[in-house]
Amino acid sequence: MIMHIHFIVRQIIRSRRQAFVFVLCVALSIVTLISLNGFSASVRASMQKDAKKLHAADIIIHSHYALSPAVVNAVARLEAGNKIRGTRVWEFYSMVRPQNNQDALLAKLKVVQKGYPFYGKAASLWPRPY
Repeated sequence: MIMHIHFIVRQIIRSRRQAFVFVLCVALSIVTLISLNGFSASVRASMQKDAKKLHAADIIIHSHYALSPAVVNAVARLEAGNKIRGTRVWEFYSMVRPQNNQDALLAKLKVVQKGYPFYGKAASLWPRPY
C-alpha cells in the first residue's frame, strides 16, 4: 500500500501539468453534474406546479377506446357519493374550412362537457377571422 502512495506522489511531481488537467477535469465534471441536477429539479418543480393548469384536473383517465363498464361504474359511484367531480373530454383532429374559401386547415378539436376545466380557464379561438 505504501508503495502505491509513493508511486502516485512521484507521478504527480514528475507530470504536474497532467495532474493539473486531471484535477481540473474532475472539478469540471462535478460542477456540471451539480448544475444539471439543479436544472432538472427546477424544471420538475415548475412542471408539477403548473400540472393542474396544464391538464385542467387532478386525475386523468385516458383511453383510445371506449372505457370499460367497470371503470365507468366506479367513476359514477365516486361522483354519486360527491367524492369526485368528473367531466368527459373528447379530442380529435379534423379538417376545417371557412364557407367562402377553398383552403382547408388541420385542427385539433376538443369537445368538453359542463364543468371543464376544473383549474384555470378555457379560451375559445373560434370564430376566428380569416
